[in-house]
Amino acid sequence: MPKPPVPTPRRISPPVISPPVVPPRTYTHPSPATQQQQEERSAPAPPPPFPTRDPQQQQVLGGNRLGMGVRVLPPIGGGGMENGELLPMPPPPPPYFPEGRRDPPLSCMEAAYQLEDPRPQLTSEEMEEVRSIAAMGFFTPCVARAVKRLKQDRVRVVDFLVLIGQLEEDGFGACSAETALLRSDEDPDKARAYLKKVGQFKEFGFTEASIHQAYLTASRDWDAVLDVLTQGR
Repeated sequence: MPKPPVPTPRRISPPVISPPVVPPRTYTHPSPATQQQQEERSAPAPPPPFPTRDPQQQQVLGGNRLGMGVRVLPPIGGGGMENGELLPMPPPPPPYFPEGRRDPPLSCMEAAYQLEDPRPQLTSEEMEEVRSIAAMGFFTPCVARAVKRLKQDRVRVVDFLVLIGQLEEDGFGACSAETALLRSDEDPDKARAYLKKVGQFKEFGFTEASIHQAYLTASRDWDAVLDVLTQGR
């Protein structure tokens, strides 16, 4: 019996794949208007405006989630808040100087007229009394002279220094006020009149120290003070 014929295998050729056709790329420059639009789109958004607060809300803001109001403290330097307005600061407390006042008036610093400072001649007990009284705010040389003159009578010393302070409030220097009180039996009204007379003579060119000395030389007679002053020239 004859054998059947053996089939010969077919050759299958692989398919031919052609590459895709890519159109040529063209570059075009955008117009100025298009470029400006692109820049505006890519620019970051401006930040939101800073929130402002109504002055009436400075004192108490709205409640929080729990329904409780939040009180806003007043700004530093104010005296408090009232109806949304900053109140003025209260006056400061009086100064405390352990060694006495350090800003002597101008009349005590003038070379033409200044009173002697007796502190180098005081005892340790007197200096302790001077420091104690000067801590109240009085000028230390004035305290030392008063302590030396009044023999540590604390009440009289303080009363005399208070009178000096009253004349200082009128615009007179501490040394001038002290001298005027001693020339006027510690009467503040007479001391003011005395200082006005001294000011009149100072307008003629006389120094304050010479006027005080001429007043004593003329036996406290203002009519004779001018003669004493002119004779000394």
